[in-house]
Amino acid sequence: MYKKSGNEAKAMAMFSDLRQFENAKDFLTSSDPKNVKGLIKRQAEWCKSTNDPGSAIDLYMAAAAFSEAIEIAGKQKWTDKLVEIMRQLDKSYVDELRSCAQHFKDFGKYEFAAESYEKLGELNSLAELYIESHRWQDAFSLCEEHPEFKECVYIPYANFLAENDKFDEAQEAYYIAGKPTEAVKVLEKLTHNAVAERRYDDASYYFWKLSMAYLKLASQAQTRGSEEEVTKYLDKFQDYQHRAEIYYVYQTLHRYTEEPFTSHLPEALFNMARFLLHNLSQEIPYGISKVSIFVCSSKTKQKHGCLQDGSPRV
Repeated sequence: MYKKSGNEAKAMAMFSDLRQFENAKDFLTSSDPKNVKGLIKRQAEWCKSTNDPGSAIDLYMAAAAFSEAIEIAGKQKWTDKLVEIMRQLDKSYVDELRSCAQHFKDFGKYEFAAESYEKLGELNSLAELYIESHRWQDAFSLCEEHPEFKECVYIPYANFLAENDKFDEAQEAYYIAGKPTEAVKVLEKLTHNAVAERRYDDASYYFWKLSMAYLKLASQAQTRGSEEEVTKYLDKFQDYQHRAEIYYVYQTLHRYTEEPFTSHLPEALFNMARFLLHNLSQEIPYGISKVSIFVCSSKTKQKHGCLQDGSPRV
């Protein structure tokens, strides 16, 4: 009767209310496209309410109701379905693609989240994703193509390395990020740890690196025309150069007092002790024992008759 009177939409609505969707489809041929999508969505809602999420997703996709399809697939944690939906969308579906990306992140499927952001062209979100998921190689590749992200990527990377006690790598990462003062802080931490752990060779090396870092800072300050900073950084440079020499020599004497054998001649050890005592007349750097230096000096003099005028007295 509805069909004869030209009320096909009413006939379709009636069969939809009766959940007789196959009968309702008989009236779709000449119906308005909006009604077609409406019927499919109503059938999808029915499948959803009857605990048939797979059919509901397919129907929502057929009706281009992607948000509803994504919601169900996300709730079911169906990654494959989400990937299928995401790959049907173009970049105009901004909210839908972002929703897909968030679900992928929640499920730990970062490669598909990255694909979602790439479709959107949202490089900031892509960089944040790589950082959050510690996909550093992907982040570095992004920096190569888009150098403007270098600081954005390398600072979190340097922090990540420092938090995992990889201070050498962290220091280099800060330099790449254009943060030399942060790199210096990491070097200072490395240096302190080396001295505290009695790794005096390492401490000497780190003090040398610190001195060169401050020399570079002095050069940059000179370029800026900041004479006060130049003076401050050059003082640091000289101080750390001096400390590098002290710890380098002290490592040998420390090993001599701690270990039964040494490859150094007694005369060489005696001269090292003299060097240290001459250079430690005022401040004693952290981790260095002046007593150990005196003991070394005394042992080498007594054993080999090295006592001469002007040599250190014990």
